[in-house]
Amino acid sequence: MTLTQTESFENSTTVRTNVLLRAAGLALRTTDRFAPRLAARMAANLFLTPRRNGRPPRERHWIRNSERRERTINGRKIVTWSWGDGAPVLLIHGWEGRGSQMGAFAHSAGASGYRWIGVDLPAHGDSTGKQTNLIEIAAVIRELVEDLNPSAIIAH
Repeated sequence: MTLTQTESFENSTTVRTNVLLRAAGLALRTTDRFAPRLAARMAANLFLTPRRNGRPPRERHWIRNSERRERTINGRKIVTWSWGDGAPVLLIHGWEGRGSQMGAFAHSAGASGYRWIGVDLPAHGDSTGKQTNLIEIAAVIRELVEDLNPSAIIAH
C-alpha cells in the first residue's frame, strides 16, 4: 500500500492534541496553586495514561496479512502482530504507539528471512490496561525476549 496525496502522516489529531495539552497544563498550574497534592495526582494520572488513537487505513492494511497473538504477561493481555518466517526480530513502538505501526517496517523489509514481531505494550493498542509505566513495559519486553529469543530488537 502506498500513501496517496489525500493520506498523510499528519492529521487533525495533532491540532486537537496541542489544544488539549495546553488546557491540561493550565488546569494543572491552576490546581497546583490551591491544591498541590491534587495537582500531583492529576499530573501522575496524565503521565501514566497513554492516549489511544484509532488505527489508520495503512495499519489496517498491514495487519490484514499478519498473525495476531495474545499472551498474558504479569496479569495483562499483551497482543503481538507478526509477519514473515524465520529468525524473530522484536519491534517495539514508542509511547502511545501500537505494534501495528511497526508493520511499515516489516512490509518494507519484505521476505528477508525474518519473522517481524510487533508488540502492543501494556495500555497501548489492543493490549489491556489504561495506565502503564516504564517498569511494566520493561517487564513485558524482558518476558518477550525470554520467550522469543529474538535475533534483534528494533525500537522507536
